[in-house]
Amino acid sequence: MSGKVLAETGVFFVRRLSEKRAQGCTVQSRSREAFNMSAFGTVLMHAAWRSKPSWAVIATEDKAFDQAMLIHMAERIHARITKVSASHAVFMTQPKVVADTIDRAAKDAAKAK
Repeated sequence: MSGKVLAETGVFFVRRLSEKRAQGCTVQSRSREAFNMSAFGTVLMHAAWRSKPSWAVIATEDKAFDQAMLIHMAERIHARITKVSASHAVFMTQPKVVADTIDRAAKDAAKAK
């Protein structure tokens, strides 16, 4: 496996992990249940991102989502964007970057109160 896990969708899910951690990701990716597509039809009366600050961590090596789409969505909500060289499971391969972003968001939210 050499630290790479090929998710069922045929795209790289995790890279740069030890064999043991990568195998755990395989179990996670294969154990997820399909979601109900009707959730995408929900009409929002007020999206939180319109009035609240947002943050985005974009994994630049993510093969599951188009980079242009991710950047467009983050820019659309005026997110504070952090780009990191990582695969789709950025929280596993770059946990410090994700934790630092969450910490920064929490501190900024506390200052705004």
